[in-house]
Amino acid sequence: MLLGILSILLQIVFFVILHLELYTDRVVLPGGEVQIWRRSPIDRLGLLDRTPLLYLYLLLAAVSILTGILILTGDSFAGYHF
Repeated sequence: MLLGILSILLQIVFFVILHLELYTDRVVLPGGEVQIWRRSPIDRLGLLDRTPLLYLYLLLAAVSILTGILILTGDSFAGYHF
């Protein structure tokens, strides 16, 4: 049970980290001004055209979280037959 809860919490933390703006891109434009962009790891995957990896991660994370929830609630439904 503790392992299921820990798994769900770690997936949620990792999902939040993917949305944090961790990267800074700086570009000097031809006029001499500097353009600065703050990007998250998800944005970086989009820039590198790695969106299939992102969708694969999101699918696996959803399956992992749902499996963890079913394992946690599975014991409470053990005596019932649907």
